[in-house]
Amino acid sequence: MSSRTADSPGLQAEDIERRRRLLRRWRRHSFLIAVLRRLLPTLCLGILAAIAGWATLNVISARGDGAKVKSSSELRMLNLYEQGRTEAGKPYLVRAASAVRDNADTAKLTLEKPVLTLDSGGPEWTNVRANQGVYREDSGFLDLHGQVTLDDFKGNHLVTEHALVDTKKNNVEGDTHIAGRGPLGSIEASSYSMRDGGAYLEFRGHVKSVIERTGQTPAAAK
Repeated sequence: MSSRTADSPGLQAEDIERRRRLLRRWRRHSFLIAVLRRLLPTLCLGILAAIAGWATLNVISARGDGAKVKSSSELRMLNLYEQGRTEAGKPYLVRAASAVRDNADTAKLTLEKPVLTLDSGGPEWTNVRANQGVYREDSGFLDLHGQVTLDDFKGNHLVTEHALVDTKKNNVEGDTHIAGRGPLGSIEASSYSMRDGGAYLEFRGHVKSVIERTGQTPAAAK
């Protein structure tokens, strides 16, 4: 019975094949290591970029939500009380049961139950009331709507649905039907304007008036 020795051709062939397998395995392992060495930095950069992008999106989203909350929130004031002066130096007073400041336009106030007093505290006063109004603090314009009433020191009482007041120039005008009465009688018209705090009154369009004279029969004028 014979045995193989270290110098036999069979052992040499087996050893060569084993070395070849080891070499192929090492080459595959070396190739995988080389690929991973190239891919890992790229993967790390990609992960960092994804994390940074996610954080940025969260910040933008939070800011957007904050802006929405800010824009939707309202600054509401109760018992508004604002004073000013006309170009001629006469005082005027703007009051309201409540007011809401526009966030997009901070000079704009939306008023509820506004009351305007021209020549406030003076002898030639005029009061203008309405259900709603918009007041601009920058220009001094007051746009009034709904059951607008005008009363002045002369005893005139007028009712209309719209009045645009220029508080700086002390003027009031409207483009809706107006009716009322005063010491001289009653009047109706399609539109009107009041200049210099009521010193001049002008009625336009389908004007109907009844002039009352003491001791005489009322005379109608059209």
